[in-house]
Amino acid sequence: MSDDDLIVVCMPVADMLHPVAGAIVQHCEQCGTAVWLAPSSVRVIDRATVLATLRCVPCAVAQMRAAQARGESLECLGLLPEQLDEVKRALDR
Repeated sequence: MSDDDLIVVCMPVADMLHPVAGAIVQHCEQCGTAVWLAPSSVRVIDRATVLATLRCVPCAVAQMRAAQARGESLECLGLLPEQLDEVKRALDR
């Protein structure tokens, strides 16, 4: 994994009973936990020009804390507009 790689943080299936419409089950590439991958995240991965890896929330948090302990920083993009739209539509169901 390089500094330019894209880490897509996904909710574990066990923690989210009602995912956004069209979400598919994938697995965290670090621990193997089943996670939800939203359609908007699939599109982000498809458009990415760098390696994209999936992480469940606990593994992503652990990775960020480890980087911080080493004095490194990770850029966190937060929710992208189309991801936020998916969340809003899910809440309206």
